[in-house]
Amino acid sequence: MFFAWFRRCAVGTILVACGCIPSAPPKEADDKPNVDAVSAAGGAAETPAATEARLVAEWSALSGNRDTARQTGRHKEIAYMLTNMRPEALFPIIDIMGKPDTAPQVRVFAVESMSMFTQPAHIEKLGAILDSKNDTTARACAASLLGTIREPKALEYLRGAANDPDRRIRFSAQLGLASQGDKGMRDQVAAMFAQAEASPEEKTQIVLLVLKDAGPTDLPLLADALLMPTMDSVLKGMIVTSLGRIGDGSVVDSLTKSKAIVNELAYSETVDAALAVIAERVALPTQISTQAAP
Repeated sequence: MFFAWFRRCAVGTILVACGCIPSAPPKEADDKPNVDAVSAAGGAAETPAATEARLVAEWSALSGNRDTARQTGRHKEIAYMLTNMRPEALFPIIDIMGKPDTAPQVRVFAVESMSMFTQPAHIEKLGAILDSKNDTTARACAASLLGTIREPKALEYLRGAANDPDRRIRFSAQLGLASQGDKGMRDQVAAMFAQAEASPEEKTQIVLLVLKDAGPTDLPLLADALLMPTMDSVLKGMIVTSLGRIGDGSVVDSLTKSKAIVNELAYSETVDAALAVIAERVALPTQISTQAAP
């Protein structure tokens, strides 16, 4: 559903902590043959441990061919398969992300891979990355992934990072807290949308957060987002749907102008439907035009 998409869209990078010990002893990979898994060579049955190693090696290879992987979604499929085997099976990918010489693009790729499949077993490894001695990008991405884990220990790490001197780390931690129901933090993050230093990527994350429970006070933010050329058209469609539900006359101009920016028939039809709903619900001072803005 929407929260799942929100987790998928989360941007950032991660970590690693050497020798982090989870709160419970990790489940060891079984060395018994798995008849449901076959090796690439000869079709022989694999042990679960061999399957894990093969999948991690495949993910590592995909990290060097990221565009192709994103077209197929195989990197996310691998993360899903590993997590289903045992949560600790993702540790090698987390460890790859934490190496000092790992490229930032690969760290982002790791977050894309794992953001939907994080588990409580990952909290300690991710939390250790928030240590100030680690790479700033890795720390911000660890905070981003911790924001996807609904556990008190994850919230504890996020609260500690919410006041970090680095803006990227603060934003990732505050966004995670807001997404887990901290109303005060939700309003604080929403206010960041209007800040000059907010990047297009951060604004996208803010919109995704706001759309989860948008209300009348969010109308100016959502109306402004519609007019951003960098905002994804699919996300704009979600904004339009939300404005049709809660909007009033103040959003009509942005809705109409956005049709010229997106310039897609399906989008224009969605805008027209939203305008019609608003017109029925609200007594507007002027007639709403469903024509594209000049």
